[in-house]
Amino acid sequence: MVLCLIHQHTAAIDELTERIEVVIKPFRGFCDLICSIPGISTATAQVITAETGADMSLFPPRATSPPGPVCAPDTTSPPAGSRAPTPAPGTLTSRRCSAPRR
Repeated sequence: MVLCLIHQHTAAIDELTERIEVVIKPFRGFCDLICSIPGISTATAQVITAETGADMSLFPPRATSPPGPVCAPDTTSPPAGSRAPTPAPGTLTSRRCSAPRR
């Protein structure tokens, strides 16, 4: 019974894989381009294509979009009202170990 279920699931996966290949065919170039990104597999590229489509006219051209990390807010100063953390008091052992030896 378990082997029969495995065969049924394998057949269903094969059928869906064939259907995905037929539907994704017009977007093959787009998928190949996405696959050139390190870490993106063929299956992931197909999911990205299915979710976003291949119409890049929805996104602004690169010249008008703001640069990435440069637009991030400056985080070098602490937030208003916050204080610097106070160091923990030393224990007898830590004071003894950090004291210079004579």
